Amino acid sequence: MKRILFTACAFASTATISAAPPTLDYFYPAGGKVGTEVEVTFAGKMDPWPAKAWSSNSEVTFVADEKTKGKFTAKISAKAKPGPVLVRVHNPEGVSPARIFVVGSAAEISEDAKEKHSALSTSQKLEQPMPLTVNGKVAGRNEVDFYTVSLKKGQTLHALVDGYAIKSLMDPMLHLYGPNGGRIRVAHDGPVNLDPRFSFPVPAEGDYSVGVAAIGHPPNANVHLHGANSAVYRLYLATDPKSIPAHLQPVSDPDSPKPAEGKPLAPPFEFVSTLTKQHTPERIAIATKKGDKFRVKVEAFTLGFATDPVLRIFKPDGVLLREIDDVKPNRDAEYPLAISLEGDWSIEVADRFGRAGGDIRYRLSVQPQVPDFSATTDKADYVVEAGGEAEAKVTVTRVFGDTATLKIEVKGLPAGVETEIAEVPEKTGPVSVKLKAKPDTKPFSGPIQFVVSEPEGEEKRERVAVFSFQDKDARGPYLIDEVTDLWLTVTAKAEEKKEGDAAAKK
Repeated sequence: MKRILFTACAFASTATISAAPPTLDYFYPAGGKVGTEVEVTFAGKMDPWPAKAWSSNSEVTFVADEKTKGKFTAKISAKAKPGPVLVRVHNPEGVSPARIFVVGSAAEISEDAKEKHSALSTSQKLEQPMPLTVNGKVAGRNEVDFYTVSLKKGQTLHALVDGYAIKSLMDPMLHLYGPNGGRIRVAHDGPVNLDPRFSFPVPAEGDYSVGVAAIGHPPNANVHLHGANSAVYRLYLATDPKSIPAHLQPVSDPDSPKPAEGKPLAPPFEFVSTLTKQHTPERIAIATKKGDKFRVKVEAFTLGFATDPVLRIFKPDGVLLREIDDVKPNRDAEYPLAISLEGDWSIEVADRFGRAGGDIRYRLSVQPQVPDFSATTDKADYVVEAGGEAEAKVTVTRVFGDTATLKIEVKGLPAGVETEIAEVPEKTGPVSVKLKAKPDTKPFSGPIQFVVSEPEGEEKRERVAVFSFQDKDARGPYLIDEVTDLWLTVTAKAEEKKEGDAAAKK
């Protein structure tokens, strides 16, 4: 994903008291509406103050309040596109991990922090019309935040939450209570990650209450309702499905026409369909010839569908060649198919749990295997002292026999920083990239990019290396899973820091 390089800052003076790299544990609220200014509290260690914040979207800026530590104003331009934004805090010593701020298009409020609403009897009444976004946090252990809305018979209440997806350490739950106080719906875990959602057809007019609770993530042996100031969430409420934020809506591609009986589909093609009968897979014949090589891919999870797809490949004689279920890091399925026999092969798609109808959909893609490459980095940020060096590892992954000559360059480097880059091997593997700062290099803090390109050949392909936020604790995608704008900090020499600190203390 292309990112905008924004607010790169060089620090011309070292006459400040040395500090550690900043931390950013969370911020609240975790979003705001297009065209507004929002007061946001940043929690973490941010010395010296006022701290500087970087945003991956130039239409969303964060300005520190010089008098109040941790207080920023988020200025969201009317031109800002709704969706997630990465935010970092940086100082002359380094940069914080990135957090996710969400730009919304609907009206937004924050939970009433002055009044407790952790019981149905004290539920916060929402008088604002829907669609509405409620910013809240489950701050106390065993806490449930309740919000009440008035609904009419025939409406459908859509309730969705972003908690895990904005990298809060929580596994949220949604509860729905009817006008008589009885619980009528519980939602836990959504179709793509830990964040739940539900749609409820309203049977009778009245006041309905939505409860937000959570258990901790990553989980531990002591399972209880989790509470912490960092358990920040965004609750979306709507009665019109078109008002649901775009990032929470599944792909709306219509189903493809069904192939004629006995007529195989000729690759390359994409085929979108809905599984209509429970425990009944769909099978599609494909026209092939011996020696063909295809990339067969079934997408559902990554498109926002509830399907847990299973892919099966059958030879012309009907014998099963391979069954593929989850392919990390998601639940979609993929297989490199080499046609070894003449005749029509078949592809079967099923749901792991035999479900059908509604959002039990999938997209099947059968494309030629095309040599390609991608690149990832070992870190999201690097620190080098003036006169010193730091090493980055860029892993170049090649697929389908790619052997093109590739090179790596680093974009966005400040004056005085040079690179020493090893050759990119013909096979998948790590490449050493050394960042060397000359002794007179001025302090710097800003984004850089590692770009892998093919200098020769007709296509002259180019890929920007990414750092992935997905790790062993991930349980599905975040709103942003990777970043191309890595961070470089060039610090002053140790002796210059000491001199600057001494001068600042006088």
